Amino acid sequence: MSPLRRSSRIASKKDALVAVPANKKQEPVKTTKTKKVANSKTTKSTKSTKAKSPVATKKTTGKTVVSPVKTKVETKPSKTTRKRKASHLEDENKENKDVESTTNNGPKKLKLGDSLPAHFKLNNQNGKSIDLAKVASQSHVLIFFLYPRANTPGCTRQTAGFNANYEKYQKLSAKGKTITIFGLSSDSEKSQLKFTDKLGLHFDLISDPKRELISMLGANNGGKTIRSHFIFVDGKLQKRDIKISPEVSINSALEYVQELVEGHVVEVVEEKTSKKRKTRNKDVVTVD
Repeated sequence: MSPLRRSSRIASKKDALVAVPANKKQEPVKTTKTKKVANSKTTKSTKSTKAKSPVATKKTTGKTVVSPVKTKVETKPSKTTRKRKASHLEDENKENKDVESTTNNGPKKLKLGDSLPAHFKLNNQNGKSIDLAKVASQSHVLIFFLYPRANTPGCTRQTAGFNANYEKYQKLSAKGKTITIFGLSSDSEKSQLKFTDKLGLHFDLISDPKRELISMLGANNGGKTIRSHFIFVDGKLQKRDIKISPEVSINSALEYVQELVEGHVVEVVEEKTSKKRKTRNKDVVTVD
């Protein structure tokens, strides 16, 4: 080989040796740096996305939680439903108050053998206060006949019938048995006075606008007075007839008082409207 060829080969080998290591050193450094940076950026981005993703979900979950509350607030009841609820609550409160007044503070319903409360007073047609408990204790027989409303046909017949029998009651009183008669209703004193003057009554009419005595006797039905009569003997309730006609009230009350004064009636046992009385002859008679 010529020396020129050898030198050229050696030179090319040197160039190759010099170029290869330089490329090897530079390329890996550049690639590794770029890769590391890229990796670091990607990891940061992934971390950031991972960190941000729960916050986003929290917000979304927060919105889902809050949204039903907003819908509930937005769906308000209408005025009609509010009024219905308010009226329903008022009715319940009134019912509760009525129950409490009748059970705790209101008049207690009288049973057979019970007496009127002490110093229980009501006004008559003239506005005069009458101690009914005192009158009951002082009278051998006290009759209360109850009518729904003054100056109506049925009530006029009932009141006029007791007034027509007044002389008969007076004859029985002459035997030493004091008999007192009272008409009773929830009418005002003025209407009772007009009713008294119209019929020319010989006894007083008691005004019970609050239905105290009417309820106590068990003749109050939803604010209406049940036609009936009640007889107290020596201050204690001994007979009651409820839901009867005017004519039955007139006749049965007189018959009972006649038997009582003559000494036939000794004891009365009654459940609701059925009555059983014992006589001296130990005969049991049922009165409807």
